[in-house]
Amino acid sequence: MLVDSGIDKQHWAEAACTAAYVYNRTANSATPGGKTPYECYWGKKPDISNLRPFGDVAMVMTMPRYARDGKMGPVSVKSRLMGYSKCSKAWRVLLPSGLVSESRDVVFPADKFTAGKLLAQHDSSGDDEDSSTESDFSEDEGDTPHQGQHAAAEGAAENVGIAQGAATAIRTSNRVRRPPMRKHPYHKGYEDAIIVEMESIKARGVLEPVRWEPGLKVIDTKVVFDEKVDEKGLITSLKARLVAKGFRQSKGKDYTEIWAPVSKHSSLRAVLAVAAAKDWILHQVTREVGEKLDKDGLRLYQEKVGSLQYLATCTRPDISFAVGLLGRFCKCPTTFHMDLADQVLLYIAWTRDMGLEFGGRKPNFIVYSDSDNFGGETDERRSTTGFVCILNGGAVDWNSRLQQTVAVSTCEAEYQAAGAAVRAARWWRKLLPDLGIETGVVDIRGDNQSTLAVISNPISSDKTKHIDTIHHFTRERVEMGEVKFSYCSKEEMVADILTKALERNKLEKFRSMIGVISWD
Repeated sequence: MLVDSGIDKQHWAEAACTAAYVYNRTANSATPGGKTPYECYWGKKPDISNLRPFGDVAMVMTMPRYARDGKMGPVSVKSRLMGYSKCSKAWRVLLPSGLVSESRDVVFPADKFTAGKLLAQHDSSGDDEDSSTESDFSEDEGDTPHQGQHAAAEGAAENVGIAQGAATAIRTSNRVRRPPMRKHPYHKGYEDAIIVEMESIKARGVLEPVRWEPGLKVIDTKVVFDEKVDEKGLITSLKARLVAKGFRQSKGKDYTEIWAPVSKHSSLRAVLAVAAAKDWILHQVTREVGEKLDKDGLRLYQEKVGSLQYLATCTRPDISFAVGLLGRFCKCPTTFHMDLADQVLLYIAWTRDMGLEFGGRKPNFIVYSDSDNFGGETDERRSTTGFVCILNGGAVDWNSRLQQTVAVSTCEAEYQAAGAAVRAARWWRKLLPDLGIETGVVDIRGDNQSTLAVISNPISSDKTKHIDTIHHFTRERVEMGEVKFSYCSKEEMVADILTKALERNKLEKFRSMIGVISWD
């Protein structure tokens, strides 16, 4: 809008507000019935009679603070349209002084002399010979035009030329035309990549012909090309992927659910644990990497935390608490946080030969739940929830994050952590039977006697009556027989590694208890 109108870039905020104003009054296929957002909200169709092109020339009546130059001075000021008022039926205009003002007394010259009318007048005037004949006829009648009429005629002729140029510009496409694929220097390699992609689709039976039924929207496809490069920037292979144009669908009309064909790391670890118990042979396939990190002023710190986050999510639960703590300062880190991130990287370098190990012939499933001292987070005084699910001697699922609400006691903080552990246990009770493992009642272990008493005692007390109803989900699942809670001493509470910083001996002990050991 700014480029087409020639308005200075400093008025980008006005352009953004105008774009939103017009968009809310434009029919959208994503809304029910193709209605405008304005109609969906207010229940009536919008009045668009006041819409004009952004930056259009406008004549604004001279206001008191812009005094006229005497009685014979102009009664209006030439300005540019910037948008529309939010509180009245007025336009926002850019005055010659550089100020943006609102006024209802605005006239748009383009409404009187449109390009269409001028082109029609030009076409009906005929060629030069007809024009000269008409001029001779006027002279015979004795009608001599005044000087003002000559000026108006010259102005009209100029406007006709401008209108013709505008019409020609409208007919010219602004689309960036790309050369055909056959002129690409790697078109042969991309053609081979397309063949490989189509053969892979046919071999796996991904596509099958279906009968079209009235009312069903057909989603077309396109091929996305990419280049795989090595560490030196040299192209090693060319890739082609057939994708569907899902952006053409409307939520609620063409689909109601969203599903992504991406496996969870916890599910993958469960398969590894079962494979270790049953001597299965696993086959590995290539995996596509994600997009690069954004390059901003905090890129280095965010890259460090991002790389550690992936490691903490996949195979190193012993660094989950430290990485989660560093991630809270990604927006405003200091040199202190950078030093802490370097310490975690140094710890990974010292223990780079460590990873998760699953062993044993009888897979047993146990969940450990814990929380730090209430108010451990100094800014908002929220506690940290930590739980770890152990299957066949190794951790398959874990979590370390801040609690959603502030706890007023250690009992309440542990109660919230128990709720998170119960939700994870319910998910595993549904997954493990599909892998041939019957879990029965899941054993969840905690180290806080008060919390265990609250879970087993349905009677409310002064210490628990303020707890939100959502946290009593734990007590309900215990009564339904899905989970049970048992006491675990603090010396055996391995979930401590996910809620607080530990001294070296405890860290090494709990690290081995959750299956993180050296492979050498």
